[in-house]
Amino acid sequence: MVALLLALVVDLHAQTSPLIFATSGPYTFKVPAGVTSIKVECWGGGGSSGNNTTGRAKGGGGGGAFTGGILTVLPGSTLSIVVGSRGRYNNIATATDDGGQSSVGIIVAKGGLRGSIGANLPTNGGAGGIVSTNPNPGIISAFISYAGGNGGNGYVAGDNGGGGGGGESASSTGIGNPGGNGTNTGIGGAGGSGNPGGGDGGRGASNQNNSKNSDNGHSPGGGGGGRADDHGSDTDGADGKVIITWDTPVGYCVGNAISVSYEHNVGNHDRALGNSDHNGAHLNEIGDQIELMLTNGNLLTAGGSVNVTWRKNSILIPSIKVEVSETGVGPWITI
Repeated sequence: MVALLLALVVDLHAQTSPLIFATSGPYTFKVPAGVTSIKVECWGGGGSSGNNTTGRAKGGGGGGAFTGGILTVLPGSTLSIVVGSRGRYNNIATATDDGGQSSVGIIVAKGGLRGSIGANLPTNGGAGGIVSTNPNPGIISAFISYAGGNGGNGYVAGDNGGGGGGGESASSTGIGNPGGNGTNTGIGGAGGSGNPGGGDGGRGASNQNNSKNSDNGHSPGGGGGGRADDHGSDTDGADGKVIITWDTPVGYCVGNAISVSYEHNVGNHDRALGNSDHNGAHLNEIGDQIELMLTNGNLLTAGGSVNVTWRKNSILIPSIKVEVSETGVGPWITI
């Protein structure tokens, strides 16, 4: 006699759509079973504010670019994801001043650059992240890429100048808007804004009484605002962002079996429920059968339920029957 161990966990992917990655760093994504394409949206990180070495006003950082598309994938494969880091302010040029690029596989969104470093440079706001080209049209469709907004210039032609505003990041709706320029009357430039889905740039600092301070870029990928001549803080950009979205095919679900609908001669049938623990129910004899219900799945159809029936129909080989209902009551469709 050969016993068949049954520890049924119909958990074809533990990840649920959409997946949002909003903190800088590397990640991995395992493509769910049955999924052959995913929608990818990437925002690059925002650049930090600049540094005027004379002590006068400083420029804002550039906003991150946006890149997106539909990527053809293989079920079960693993993709590398990177969320670009915010640009971190430093008095001197370092590798972390600019916003980092975000990516999913070969789809890349560039980060914005920091504000310029130098002595009274008239153009001192950082450039927004540049557009990317489709690296492989054979596997990426509906490809789009938009540039981030440039950082505004701090006023440097005289004392009392206002700081430049940070550039806004781009989004799927278009390019990011630039930050405003600081004025000779000490008013800081506004952060770039107005593009739905883009991260606003940070405000540039002002020199006025009770003036507002400069602030960091806003997520995703806004550039940092520049310091004024006599007031304000040196600022960072914002981290980038990645969103992955996919459709779950009918018959695929998220979740474990939660109840036994029917069983015949199955020892320890309750062991087939819940998370996999390598300690399942047993089908010992031909004709032994168990039917498990999933009602907390995430079917492509609205709500819905899944019945999975295991039946031992030979010494070694069980049969599996899967039925799907959009309502959880019927009609049931065998797949």
